[in-house]
Amino acid sequence: MNVNGWIAHEAAQRRRLRPRNPFIGKWCLCMSLRGGSTFANLVWLGLNLYLTVLSFESRSPIYSYLNYTAFMVTGVISLVFCLVTLWTLFALFQNKAHILRLSHMLTWCAVIAFLTDSFINIIVFGVLRGDYETWCLDKSRNYVDEQVTAILGNGTQITMSFNPSQNGMDLYNCHKMWEDELKLGIVVWIVFTIIYMYWAACLWSYAQKKRMELIEAHAINDQPNMMMNLPPGGDINEAAWEDSHGKSMAEGVREIYSGLRSMLNRNRVPPEETVKFG
Repeated sequence: MNVNGWIAHEAAQRRRLRPRNPFIGKWCLCMSLRGGSTFANLVWLGLNLYLTVLSFESRSPIYSYLNYTAFMVTGVISLVFCLVTLWTLFALFQNKAHILRLSHMLTWCAVIAFLTDSFINIIVFGVLRGDYETWCLDKSRNYVDEQVTAILGNGTQITMSFNPSQNGMDLYNCHKMWEDELKLGIVVWIVFTIIYMYWAACLWSYAQKKRMELIEAHAINDQPNMMMNLPPGGDINEAAWEDSHGKSMAEGVREIYSGLRSMLNRNRVPPEETVKFG
């Protein structure tokens, strides 16, 4: 019987593992790390499925016009992100330290790739300003007549030409639309960076917590027990008799009691002991 191991396990159940940073001790400071990470991955899965479909259709929820290659790269990264979220959901369901370790590493890679691609799209959209305005003018002309016919009171019919790009005039507000979409892309990227990095940090914190629990469990199992001082193949009664050196039974009982008491005091852990990691 491993008395030391049982005592240490009983005490370890009262230990509370918390990260040094309180912001990643709970998901958004109000939810367990496991439940919050599950919710975050469900949001990631839905959002990246939506972005994957739009990107392969050469559309974007932010930009009206973007390079075809940029759309395809975004679609591939979003699709990979979906696969990573599925694996992470499986890891959270299994709730094992080695699977969670791999899942949080993959999540960090997917988040960094997604944010990097989004930042590059902002740069590409800003560089292709001329292409955007040309596309905007061509698109707008399909809905607006370039010639307007009017009939005066005396029955005279006149035709007036409408040229939106005449004298540098931006009658279709293409330049204004380009500026607004660029600002929107920057704001969305900043918000996504803060949220995505925090969610990934919470997943990392939970993976570290499970790793610390596994390390403590191995340490408990590796502790020496109270029978390890016996000789190989020896009997406990024979060992006690040989080591007594003529001591009385009462003295031997007192020594055994004192040893057990000191061992219990040494292995006792306070109920509210907090172990910080990270």
